[in-house]
Amino acid sequence: MGKTGSIFNIQRYCIHDGPGIRTTVFMKGCGMRCAWCHNPESWYFGPQIQRFPERCVGCGRCRGVCPASLVGADARETGEGACTGCGRCAEACCAQAHVLRGRTVTVGDVIAEVARDKAFYDESGGGVTFSGGEPLMQPGFLSAMLEAAKDAGINTAVETAGNAPPESLAEAVGHTDLWIYDVKAMDGDKHIRHTGVGNRRALGNLRDLVAAGRDVLVRYTLVPGFNDGDADLAALGEYLSGIGYGGSVEVLPYRSMSRGKYGSLGMACRFAESGDATEAMTEAAVSALAAAGVAAYTAKPAK
Repeated sequence: MGKTGSIFNIQRYCIHDGPGIRTTVFMKGCGMRCAWCHNPESWYFGPQIQRFPERCVGCGRCRGVCPASLVGADARETGEGACTGCGRCAEACCAQAHVLRGRTVTVGDVIAEVARDKAFYDESGGGVTFSGGEPLMQPGFLSAMLEAAKDAGINTAVETAGNAPPESLAEAVGHTDLWIYDVKAMDGDKHIRHTGVGNRRALGNLRDLVAAGRDVLVRYTLVPGFNDGDADLAALGEYLSGIGYGGSVEVLPYRSMSRGKYGSLGMACRFAESGDATEAMTEAAVSALAAAGVAAYTAKPAK
């Protein structure tokens, strides 16, 4: 229970991260840079300060505690120093103009919070889902949390894009009831352009999980202009059929609601040109996958 890791949120009463009522633990760190990412605060392992100048009430408390003299009168960075993510401004702020994203916790810390809702899991068939970021970037910490959750009688799920060494999956697989597997794109060149990495390892890990008889749910976030073409969907259907995947594909329509996160974190959003996926696009994707021999259904928009 003493092993530590980095997370940025624990969200209770989730109903879209696996079956039943669930608690989702969002872990820090990701080896991909998906242009449409809804959780850019997950990319880096260390803590970050998210700034909302419009909330600032001008109390000045943040300026008094910032060791780098970085914070201006309106909660913006002045450029006078480098933010270390110490979190002192967030602790001092009464208006949540500064919010700390990322903290170090123990396995015991996480499981104690998750176990608070065990009665709801037992009643609904739910449990805990480890998401991110990429949970497999912290394989030892993830495995320890999964094992502790199973020891507590809690159903476990891992949401992953599979971009991790096979040994990282092997470390977690014995304590994972469900793998929620996010396939980004089948075209390797597109995958590299829009995520920063190739897709060979991710697809290979998916194949191995299916071959091992693990419970897998494939998710596919439909992003207009990226992975919504007929060829993209036909390739996905062909691949899943070829590896013997017998489950359904959960198609999530892309939504641009999180673009504002990037500016508040001091990051640039690279996907501003893409519009949201429409209902007609999503239904067409479901039909295309069905035509390729793979069952699919429309899910709620991605977080």
